[in-house]
Amino acid sequence: MPTVTALQPQAGNLARINVHLDGEFALGLSGGRAAEWHVGQVLTESQVELARTAEAVDSGVKAVRRLLDVRPRTDGEMRSRLMRKGFSAAEIEQIMQRVEQAGEVNDARFATQWVETQTTFRPRGARALVSELRRRGLDPETIAAATAGVDELAAARTAAAARMRRLAALPAAAVRRKLGDFLQRRGFAYDVVRSVVTECLAEQGAPADDLQSED
Repeated sequence: MPTVTALQPQAGNLARINVHLDGEFALGLSGGRAAEWHVGQVLTESQVELARTAEAVDSGVKAVRRLLDVRPRTDGEMRSRLMRKGFSAAEIEQIMQRVEQAGEVNDARFATQWVETQTTFRPRGARALVSELRRRGLDPETIAAATAGVDELAAARTAAAARMRRLAALPAAAVRRKLGDFLQRRGFAYDVVRSVVTECLAEQGAPADDLQSED
């Protein structure tokens, strides 16, 4: 069984302690955790491994919080990032359990806030919203709950109004084509696109014949 042969403060961070076992550097510990050990102490392999895991989990929690300082993220996004950083599956499970219990990562809250933000600042159709939330690793039930209240027609009108400021000078046929393509790229349903394009043309004062669909 390994024996603690030295406990030395790290040169660049006095709050952390370098632990030497049997004469060789073995791991770094926080000061509080290292306070439980002393030179000459004989450890079991299990004690050493538990300490390594605890340090890794602490490090992972800090990494998650740094990412959250940039923007909110889903459980799935966080797990993918932690995996790429080299954390084990068991470590990731403990890390996510800690941040989720603290309320720092919450998929339902993320989905609701994300949909509200998109609807306000970059209106999209339900299909696009669902696709993006699915890409972020959210489950179908969470996605359905977050998108249930989306008024796709209202969102399409908002998106179209902003776009029409750039298209207003074009002929009706060009408006129909360009605005329709734009709304379809935003993920709006075909019948919603057709209805909103017709409304915009009517508001523009297009002749009656130009208000008919080109289907």
